[in-house]
Amino acid sequence: MKQADISKLGKYEIEGELGKGAMGVVYRGKDPFIERFVALKTVRTDMLKADDPEATTAQITRFKREAQAAGRLNHPNIVGIYEYGEDGPTAFIAMEFIEGRDLKDYFDKNERFDVKTIVRIMGDVLSALDYAHHHGIVHRDIKPANIMLTTAGAVKITDFGIARLESSNLTQAGAVMGTPSYMSPEQFMGQQVDGRSDIFSAGAVLYQLLTGEKPFTGSLTTIMHRVLHSQPEHPSVLNVQTPRAFDQVVEKAMAKRPEDRYQSAADFAQALRVASEKRLAEPASAAAEADGTVMEDGATLILKPGQDDAHPAHELSQESAPRRPGPAGGLSVKDGPARQEGPKSAKDGGTGGGKGVLIGAVAGVVLVAGAVGGWLVLGPHGGDRPVVPPSQREQPPLTPQAAEEAQRQAEALARSQQAIAEAKRQAEEQIRAEQAAAAQRQADIQARTDQAAAEAKRQAEAQARAQQVAAAEAALGSIRTVVNRAPCSLLWADAATDGAVTVTGAMGEANSEAQLRALIESAVPGATYTVKTDTVSPILCDPLEAIGHLRDRNQNLPQPVQLQPTNPGAVYKDRQNLILDLRGPGFPAYLQVDYFTLEGYVVHLWPNGLEKDHKLVAGGQHRLGDPTGGGRFWTIGQPFGRELIVAIASARPLFPALRPEAEQAAGYLAELHKALEAAGRNATTPPVATALFITTVPN
Repeated sequence: MKQADISKLGKYEIEGELGKGAMGVVYRGKDPFIERFVALKTVRTDMLKADDPEATTAQITRFKREAQAAGRLNHPNIVGIYEYGEDGPTAFIAMEFIEGRDLKDYFDKNERFDVKTIVRIMGDVLSALDYAHHHGIVHRDIKPANIMLTTAGAVKITDFGIARLESSNLTQAGAVMGTPSYMSPEQFMGQQVDGRSDIFSAGAVLYQLLTGEKPFTGSLTTIMHRVLHSQPEHPSVLNVQTPRAFDQVVEKAMAKRPEDRYQSAADFAQALRVASEKRLAEPASAAAEADGTVMEDGATLILKPGQDDAHPAHELSQESAPRRPGPAGGLSVKDGPARQEGPKSAKDGGTGGGKGVLIGAVAGVVLVAGAVGGWLVLGPHGGDRPVVPPSQREQPPLTPQAAEEAQRQAEALARSQQAIAEAKRQAEEQIRAEQAAAAQRQADIQARTDQAAAEAKRQAEAQARAQQVAAAEAALGSIRTVVNRAPCSLLWADAATDGAVTVTGAMGEANSEAQLRALIESAVPGATYTVKTDTVSPILCDPLEAIGHLRDRNQNLPQPVQLQPTNPGAVYKDRQNLILDLRGPGFPAYLQVDYFTLEGYVVHLWPNGLEKDHKLVAGGQHRLGDPTGGGRFWTIGQPFGRELIVAIASARPLFPALRPEAEQAAGYLAELHKALEAAGRNATTPPVATALFITTVPN
């Protein structure tokens, strides 16, 4: 419990803060005269919207109605109301202080109840509702958060007279929009409700008690469609421990038409008791009989398909394993390389004897050759006198003149040889220099040739690009006219720097790229272009068709309407805020911004209940969905895919009054057509529009 920021309200002493709501704070208080603890629910009138006195009056009236409604009731399963009072700017309700938790807290923590406890809880809830209905009070907001369980296990219903939507997809500041999983069909349709609406909501709570799941989930439009048109799975399908007798009880309590439901909470409670008695008499679970074998001790054996005879597919049986062939198979497999054996003796049949014969023959040839050489050197006498070579024979000595001449001739020969070597070197250098010069001249000629060829090629390419750009620019206007008029499409045609025209965007499933190409080629024969488009749901074709001519007009403005996503690529993930930047046209205009979903609904982003002033000055800017801006904000949820956002600018408001936050797209488009026709007739500046696809994906 938090420390309170005030010390007293009326006669009550404030001891702490229990929690905060949308309009105020709930405190733990004490009546000093009778020593009784109370819960003080407050609302600060000065914190409500000062510029909307009607909304302020409505919120105060609803707060008083809660005190009046619950104050008329005295039932052990309804939280008692002691007093309504005002202390300065703070209005408060003093009510019974409950030590315990609400059912939503149990569900959030995945805590479950057995069937006997569920029947007791629902019996107390229905008893309290039956009492309230007989006293002319319809709760209109039965849900787990408004059903308390005390620490002793007693049931207490809270918050009479307050109707509020819960959201898991588009969450708005101040008023929450999204997942009203406990609301009756007549509440969604805005019809008059009676006690049978509470019976539907109680049936939804019973469904969650039995299964642990809400009966209807998804985005606001998804839940609305399912509540109005489809039944949830039977509880026994989601939880095999739920007796089948409860399926009929839940189905009747949540019937679409009020006349098909239980006509009173007492009838609902009686049917629940009968189903509980049938449960005690039922045999073993039918689900267990269908899905498994019931054992003697009551346990259920579940057999998965193939579990009894499956074995790993990669294992080889003994019969399928490859075998190594033996001698009978014709081949023997050795485990290692063959051992290299030494030479065998001749008697062993090896090659050792052959090698010995070869060596003996070679030795004999060498001996014969030596003998012949010795005979040639020594002569036939066998070496009686040695033979002296001429170079070793004694020569007569030279005279001094002869020695000098020999020296002179030797030096002249050396000089001649040196001169010849120098001449050869110089000749070789001259040849190399001439070859290098010739190669350089050839390289220069080739470089000039290559440069001239490259320049000619560059000029040719530049001329070709210029011609291509000119042709693309000539064709771009016609292509843009074609793609803007293509049915069920949101396309853009742009020319790149190389002159290529690219058509990008999205088209409905009934309009293929082949059809788009046929339209372009019939309007601009011979045009060069590429097409890169995505496919969107045909359900978005009608809103695209409705603003087709308005988009043409917008593109021709010097300062058109612009709608920009804050996320790159206009991709938003689950539970992420949807934030958009909007820029008005070049004239003062009223902006109508609509979100068309894949389920056939439209959510009006601007204007809305918190931001009614939707006029921008010429070229004005506005950010939608920023939680820090104090206006509405939204978060992304299921279903995921490509959805459409449209912004229409008009000199006068299109509609005389604020439209509901969400409605069927078909009905809205019919009224939008009429409004646009009237705006075009009565205004000097006709309306213009732009559109944007966003992609929503799981987190």
